[in-house]
Amino acid sequence: MSDPRFALLDEIHDLVLVLDPDRTVVFVNRGAAVRLGAMHLGRPFIHVIRNPQCLDLLEQVERGAASAADTITLRTPTPGTFRIRVSRSDAGNDTRETPFIVVAMLDISEQIAAEQMRSDFVANVSHELRSPLTALSGFIETLQGPAKDDADASDRFLTLMQAETGRMTRLIADLLNLSKVEGRQAARPTDEIELQRILARACTLVQQRADDADKVIRFDIPSELPSIRGDEDELVQLVQNLLENAVKYSAPGTAIDVSVTPDTRTPGISGPTLTVAVRDHGEGIAREHLPRLTERFYRVDDHRGRKSGGTGLGLAIVKHVVQRHRGRLHIESEVGKGSIFKVHLPIEG
Repeated sequence: MSDPRFALLDEIHDLVLVLDPDRTVVFVNRGAAVRLGAMHLGRPFIHVIRNPQCLDLLEQVERGAASAADTITLRTPTPGTFRIRVSRSDAGNDTRETPFIVVAMLDISEQIAAEQMRSDFVANVSHELRSPLTALSGFIETLQGPAKDDADASDRFLTLMQAETGRMTRLIADLLNLSKVEGRQAARPTDEIELQRILARACTLVQQRADDADKVIRFDIPSELPSIRGDEDELVQLVQNLLENAVKYSAPGTAIDVSVTPDTRTPGISGPTLTVAVRDHGEGIAREHLPRLTERFYRVDDHRGRKSGGTGLGLAIVKHVVQRHRGRLHIESEVGKGSIFKVHLPIEG
């Protein structure tokens, strides 16, 4: 760093270190200084990057190769996965028999994580669709064979087929909704929205399910609330998902409490907010599960989630809607005492 001979390397996005023929670090560009620290100047390279693959690349270049590249994973000094290229460079050093060696490292950790996420997502979707399709295939085979003339069996299997078809329909709808929200993540909504209308629409969509489960939805909302900037359909879906979760997992005969509270300060949000809280009185969720609740297809109780008709995408959609609205999602739960999901939405655009 600060060596004028290597000034152009400061503009490179990669982490760049320059070594002399003795493998001593003589330059660190800005990117590398931030990730690795400028204090590495004058130190042997082996003290900076302790990785056998990296040392092998150095040896290839020292034996005459113009360059050598590989992908390496580092735990220290800066954890991550990097695409590393080692090359020879005279860099104004014509009097030396051996040129300087340039080590360039591109951090591809996020790319690797994204690829793994996509792979896991495809695997999960395939699994979620395969199960009902397998069931449908079995029901059809039975109806065409042993149960062909059995009216009672036909009614039973048709009911099961309808349930499996509904499950696939909900899954595909949630996948499309999730994709739509993610695709618009960078564009913050600008419409003026009345939160009372959002809650009323969401409640209407969930009311029948709550009635069937012998559960009542109670509201505690101030008579006057400021409007917020948002996407009405997305916010309706957000509240609907939270209410449906509460209906699924709260105890029979209990109430689901929905409240709205104006707040002047919320951590991570500039300016006043409206906090929408949905509380159930169910079994609650163990602390170790809370950080993963918004992951796609994550279920605390996989069997119960499938039995209730859940797709495993509801809270993932909630998370992305909250992020698009530049809000915050906070989950509190205690086993045996129920759960409360709080969504903090900024009032000002």
